[in-house]
Amino acid sequence: MKRFFVAICVALAALALAAPASATRVVVDITCTEATFTYTSFPEGRESSSVETVTVNGTQVHNGTFVFTGPSATNVVPLSITGSATVVATSVWTTPFNTGQGGDEAEVDCGGGTTGGDTTTGGDTGGTTGTTGTTGTGGTGGTTGTGGVISGTTGGTGETGGELPFTGLPIWIPIVLAGALLASGAFLLRRKRDDVS
Repeated sequence: MKRFFVAICVALAALALAAPASATRVVVDITCTEATFTYTSFPEGRESSSVETVTVNGTQVHNGTFVFTGPSATNVVPLSITGSATVVATSVWTTPFNTGQGGDEAEVDCGGGTTGGDTTTGGDTGGTTGTTGTTGTGGTGGTTGTGGVISGTTGGTGETGGELPFTGLPIWIPIVLAGALLASGAFLLRRKRDDVS
């Protein structure tokens, strides 16, 4: 009977050590001046890394590796965009337990001058700056102001196929542990019956 309890304790300890606390997540915010990568729910106290890439109108402007210790971190990549642009920011991350990717794509209008009005029709100064993404308040001839995100999507979580929800633990590990527990239990029961008879 002691061996049966030892086998259960060993299997539970192995399961506890193998499972990370929660599913990882990466969100990227894009403006005219920066791409901000925010990492959350990564393994606490463990080192993770992310290969970050940013392209503007199809041209790569940043490619670097960001290394951090979980559970969360933020990395800001400075940008200098004028005019309208399509910005794509991606992250391919690795933890001690799993890998995944996330990212964002946004259309930004960063303006090119200091006023948004059309001077031939006498429009007022147009728009607000940068990060809010609002359009200009110009008069009759006003155009968009000096910046902001027109559209974008928030980006991604890790690959979840073949993993248990919220753990990042591959499905085969608990199946193998359950099989080992059943086999050791059957073995111990058969042995006990043999000892009794």
